[in-house]
Amino acid sequence: MLVIDAAFVPRLGRKARLKLDRHANKYMIIYPERGLELNDAAAAIAKKCDGSRSVAVIAAELAAEHEGAPRDAIEQDVVAFVSMLRDKGLLQV
Repeated sequence: MLVIDAAFVPRLGRKARLKLDRHANKYMIIYPERGLELNDAAAAIAKKCDGSRSVAVIAAELAAEHEGAPRDAIEQDVVAFVSMLRDKGLLQV
C-alpha cells in the first residue's frame, strides 16, 4: 500500500476534480457517480494537492496562513485527509 508521509506529494486523480458548489458555498471533490462535500479545512488541503507540494510543504503553508495553529497537528490532518483520498482512489499515483 502507498505510504502517506511528510515527503509524499499528493495530486488529485484524473477522475476527481475540485469544484465549488455555488448553492451550498462549499467545495466538493466530484468523481464518477459520487461527490464528497468538504469542510473548509479539507478544501484548503485539496486546493494544494496539485502534484507540486509535499505533505510537509502543504502543512507549512497552512500553518503560515493560520498563525498560532500547531504545525504538527496540521501535518497530521493533511496526512489523514490525503490517506482518505488514497483509500477512495482519488489520488494520482
